[in-house]
Amino acid sequence: MSARPELKQPPVLFDETQKVIREVEEASGVPIISYWNAWNANICPNDVPSMHQLLSRIGKLDRAAIVIKSNGGDIESALRLVHLLRRKVSYLKAYAFGDCASSATIMALGADEIHMGPLAFLTPIDTSLAHELSPINEIQNQRVHVSRDELTRIVRLWSDSAKEHHGNPYTDLFNHVHPLVFGAIDRSNSLSVKVCDEVLSYHIEDTEQR
Repeated sequence: MSARPELKQPPVLFDETQKVIREVEEASGVPIISYWNAWNANICPNDVPSMHQLLSRIGKLDRAAIVIKSNGGDIESALRLVHLLRRKVSYLKAYAFGDCASSATIMALGADEIHMGPLAFLTPIDTSLAHELSPINEIQNQRVHVSRDELTRIVRLWSDSAKEHHGNPYTDLFNHVHPLVFGAIDRSNSLSVKVCDEVLSYHIEDTEQR
């Protein structure tokens, strides 16, 4: 019987990153909370209890900063993270050094200040989802994310060229994207608007201005 192969694990650079965080804390003068997603990880519901446990251990803070690096993820989890941070930190700064996209942008908008490095970027809160009835990527054999912005643009382009096509765009689109996917994306978009409005309520009380 052959020996069991040695497990290969990626390096965990905890000590090195903690040193960098301490340097950032000294330079900024406030405690730093790091929220850093790997390239293939997204904001998810499991992050909420982890953040709650961390903040409960730290206690109430007058001022603090959160470093955000993420390609996005679950929009409701992003809102819950904002609520947790706002309960525990009286004045919150957001530091973005790289990706701060989609739901991560919502987290940044929940802060009182946003500081961005030369490679950092925020994005629109574009609603996209991989539904159980989404089209399948033939190369990866996985359900693809369908974006509301993409669907809206297709319908608009079709309408602008209506004289050439002479028809309802949805008749043809439903051959490629299931009607239930359209409905799910529309529902998700309504949720995105509600979440953004709730986050902005920390800064703007007038609902008309939001």
